Amino acid sequence: MNTIVFAAAPRPGSAVRSTSPRVVPFVLRALLLAVCLASAGIALRIGDPATALQADPELARLLRGMALLKGLMVVAAIALLLWRFGHPIAPRVATGYLASTGLMAAAAAMIWQLTALLPAAAAFHAGLFVALIVASRADGDLPVRARTIG
Repeated sequence: MNTIVFAAAPRPGSAVRSTSPRVVPFVLRALLLAVCLASAGIALRIGDPATALQADPELARLLRGMALLKGLMVVAAIALLLWRFGHPIAPRVATGYLASTGLMAAAAAMIWQLTALLPAAAAFHAGLFVALIVASRADGDLPVRARTIG
């Protein structure tokens, strides 16, 4: 079976040195969970969905279904980042991941609460966009064995 490598492997005998400081994986993982839980918890305290539920229950059910789908995307992002934080990562990249995932978690919770739907949707997509930008620029941080397919 062939192995596809996305970056050139270091020559045998050469030392790979990093110029940026690294953060401990356990701390990043705990911080990720804390940021997401705190941002979602704060967002759940904003507004009261009772009026929207009484005004149009079918629309409220549809919007809550969308909030569940966005919540599943947040859970998938958290699972991916729990794996990613197990590898060396620059603090600036980790900060981008933490901020974007926290923003997505808060936005999904706000959509569940049926409050500020337009800003919540914009915040969710902004968080997703930031996460994709950070991921596209941080590929060089992964060790070669983590970037191979095969």
